[in-house]
Amino acid sequence: MKIQFRIAFVALAVVASICCTPNISPADEKAHVVGGYSAVSVKDREVIAATRFAVQARRKVAKSKMVLVAIHGAEKQVVAGMNYRIRFNVKNDSKIQSIRAVVYKDLKGKYSLSSWTAVKDAEIGPAK
Repeated sequence: MKIQFRIAFVALAVVASICCTPNISPADEKAHVVGGYSAVSVKDREVIAATRFAVQARRKVAKSKMVLVAIHGAEKQVVAGMNYRIRFNVKNDSKIQSIRAVVYKDLKGKYSLSSWTAVKDAEIGPAK
C-alpha cells in the first residue's frame, strides 16, 4: 500500500510540474541569458554614472576637453560586480564622436574603464 501511495504521489508531482511549467519561447530565452547582457534604460542613474566615469577617465588619458553629449543605449551584465556596455556621443573640441564603452563597477562601487571604441554613427542605434 505504501509503495502504491509513493508511486501515485510521484506521478502526481510529475504531472503538476509539467502542467505548471511556463512556456518560454526561444525569444524569451535569448532575452534572459544567464551571465549575458540585458537592456537597461539610458535614464538609469547607474548607467549615467558609469558613462560619466568613462568620459572622465578617457578625458584624463587623452588630455582633452571631451564632454558627454547623449547616451543612446545601455546594457548591464552581472558579474562579480557589474559591467555596463554603453553607446553614447561625446564632443571633443568641435567634433562629435560615437563611442561604445564597457565600464566595470566592482563590489565596493569602484569604477574602471574596460574598453573604449569609436564607432560609426549607424552602429550607435536609436535612443531608448
